[in-house]
Amino acid sequence: MEDKRLREKLHSKTAEELKFTKADRAEVFEKIHQPEENPIHKKPFMPISKTFVPIAVSLLMVGLCIVLFFPSLLSSDSAKETVVSVAGDPGVEEQAFSTTLITVKSEDMDNRIYLNLLLTYHKEEQKLKFISLPHDTRVPIKPGSIDPDKLLLTYQRGGAENVVSAVSELVGLPIDRYAIIDLETVSQLIELVGGVEYVLPEDIRVRGITAQAIEFEGGKQKLDGEELVALMMAATEGSDLAEKTVLDLLEIVMNQTEDQVTQVQFNDLFAQMETNASPESFLEKLKKIDSVEMVSLKEGITPHAEAMGDTQMLYTILFEEEFMEAILKELTDGERVQEEEITQEDEDTEIEETVETENEDAEKSVSVLSAYSNEQIEYARVWLQLGTNQEIDGLYVTKIPAGTPLNPDDETSAVYPEDVIQLAGSRLVDGSVTYSGNGDGTINMYNVPLRWDGEYPAGEAFYQGLIDNTELLAVDVGADEDVVRLIELLKMQ
Repeated sequence: MEDKRLREKLHSKTAEELKFTKADRAEVFEKIHQPEENPIHKKPFMPISKTFVPIAVSLLMVGLCIVLFFPSLLSSDSAKETVVSVAGDPGVEEQAFSTTLITVKSEDMDNRIYLNLLLTYHKEEQKLKFISLPHDTRVPIKPGSIDPDKLLLTYQRGGAENVVSAVSELVGLPIDRYAIIDLETVSQLIELVGGVEYVLPEDIRVRGITAQAIEFEGGKQKLDGEELVALMMAATEGSDLAEKTVLDLLEIVMNQTEDQVTQVQFNDLFAQMETNASPESFLEKLKKIDSVEMVSLKEGITPHAEAMGDTQMLYTILFEEEFMEAILKELTDGERVQEEEITQEDEDTEIEETVETENEDAEKSVSVLSAYSNEQIEYARVWLQLGTNQEIDGLYVTKIPAGTPLNPDDETSAVYPEDVIQLAGSRLVDGSVTYSGNGDGTINMYNVPLRWDGEYPAGEAFYQGLIDNTELLAVDVGADEDVVRLIELLKMQ
């Protein structure tokens, strides 16, 4: 059987063209920490970088990609196509491309989504283009909502339909097919192929998913599913990691999948995905893909920070409208989406239905929590989830600033590297919870007691270990009545 592994190396622009330097990163993210002076840092509009991968791949690898990345290559009745016409030239014959959204979420992290790949497949040229959207991208949290939030939370707030709607609205492109894949499924796939081998040029620390952070040493790595996704996230978010890492890792996964995953194993994994695609007979309906092109978003990343109450900030990434228009043009090769003609009668009916829906939603959205601040709700939810004793007569809140010793009675104590909140009942038996909020529904929990008992000095290494081993947790929403009950017990120290 002819070996159809990837034969050609990744071709990209120079590293300098794709590089987001440390100086650039420092300048951009310095603005995030100075929201009162300049809450939005705007970067000048720059040309879009592109990276190409010529591919001629194995049967199984193409099959995996067809189902996950471009299901329109299946039979004609299994995937719809987006009809487009060339902008500015109505006389040009109509062409077609299809779009697919691939999202990786984590059920263990309350169904937050961490990786978002939007792909366009151009059938005539047999090429695939894609963008990788940062999970911190600012989007409407629900269709038609005026309250923006992170792409990270869209599945949690409305399932696959909400994710598809948010990405479609952001990019200005209808999405034909989607696949929502849980991190556990990704991990199973990577385990089946024996891990992903990848060489990192230097030591790097990246944001984790179930772990707060993952530290890699430079050199050869054998990645599991979470480590793989974490590196792709970092390469997407404007970190020091080269953006072409996303392509490199995809290429490696494809190659290592060949001859290591059977059809039965793949069908089992496919059954775990939430998708409107179908795996039936896909191996018999393969077509050659001449090239894969990554369209870079890095030059358009604009960090944004806004206050969420007195103690928290919401950090998101903005993309300017002009930049997203350029991205749309790149994804569609300068073509524009053909909008369907809507009659006045249809339009009037749609408006009436929209008004009725909005009125119904408004009635449903009235919550008993609307009378309380974000901080009050957070304190109550954290205690509801983590508090040792729920039958307390008071919930005491102490704000501890960064630089405060963990143990004020030990001169060898390390200090808190960030502002933290300590929740406690009125008695020692009630326990305590010490944490910092991340502004996205997750917290970093410090395993420290309310009262320090033991032999001191304990030594700097002991306290540093407590700091290094904070636990990243997703905060459950809880029942409204339970949250209100605890809010009414709050006492600020």
